[in-house]
Amino acid sequence: MNTTRSREGIGRLTPDGTYRKWPLPAGVSPGALVTGPDRALWFTGYGGISRFGTDGDLTRYPVRNATYLRHITVGTDKCLWFTADHRIGRLTPQGSMTLWAVPGARDLGALVAVEDGSFWLADREADVLRRFTPPR
Repeated sequence: MNTTRSREGIGRLTPDGTYRKWPLPAGVSPGALVTGPDRALWFTGYGGISRFGTDGDLTRYPVRNATYLRHITVGTDKCLWFTADHRIGRLTPQGSMTLWAVPGARDLGALVAVEDGSFWLADREADVLRRFTPPR
């Protein structure tokens, strides 16, 4: 059984049916995907966040002590927010990253940004919703 985790590439399909694919390097496997404030595609993957620019350049941002990140969204502060195990992370478009442990969390999945700067988080293992407000 092949346990390699990789995808062939990132593709774009235009409304007129034109398809283009950009190959991804070995070990890069897109998960959740969002358009960032810089119009690039940002996605979760094994051990990090990746930015795929409109020029086709790929930049990887490793997340320490994380294997697979579950979800990514743009927050009210125009930064990328993501879940990693029992933590929530913030990544600026310039590449500065901060991580916070969420008290009581075990396996965070989806997250939704709230207008006041907080987040609703789905804890997959505990089967509960959690509210998290990042320190100011």
